Amino acid sequence: MAIKKYLETQNISLTHPPWIGGMEIDLPRLYQTVQTLGGLKEVIEKKKWPRVSELMKIPKSAQDRVTKLDDIYCKYLLPYDTLSPAEREKLFDEVETEWAKRESRGLLKAQQKLPTQEACVEGDSDPEDSEVEECITKGRNIALNAFYRIARNTMSMYFKTTEPSAQEVEQEYWKHVTMRQNHICVHSGSIDSGSWGYGFAVSKKQSFFEASMES
Repeated sequence: MAIKKYLETQNISLTHPPWIGGMEIDLPRLYQTVQTLGGLKEVIEKKKWPRVSELMKIPKSAQDRVTKLDDIYCKYLLPYDTLSPAEREKLFDEVETEWAKRESRGLLKAQQKLPTQEACVEGDSDPEDSEVEECITKGRNIALNAFYRIARNTMSMYFKTTEPSAQEVEQEYWKHVTMRQNHICVHSGSIDSGSWGYGFAVSKKQSFFEASMES
């Protein structure tokens, strides 16, 4: 949040984190990784970008990963990197204040919605809720072959085996959700099949595979 807030003061928009190989780059992690290796000057002079890529677990199959990491750091993180400790501390304080207000509003909304949710459980009403959870955002339109490439690169980032079990994937996902140390983007695909659900093409003859969703 601090990085994003400061970029806004520099008229740099960060609607979505930048991509490499179809995967979103965790900017705070990139910043911390570069600092761990001695800072940007050290990384450039000692040609440590390949090491940064390895620590970021960016697959070697991702095209121009080293050059793109350099470009991303210079565009999105260098302005933040040049802040003095006092300026950064002030920025942190502003973010903490904004976050506290945000949490208070969220708590108030939850308290206001509680009677409506109870009524829904009892079957007395069918409330309309147009709000989207903060962690769910509208993604980018991508071709199916690009989606497969993202899946392949993601697998190589987080799993030693090319075909992890569904249980292993589930465990890895919830580990990151619980620890909350890294930025994780989970892509989902949907096709208008005429009925509610999600679908993925499985062959040239079959346009989509529809899966029912249960809550």
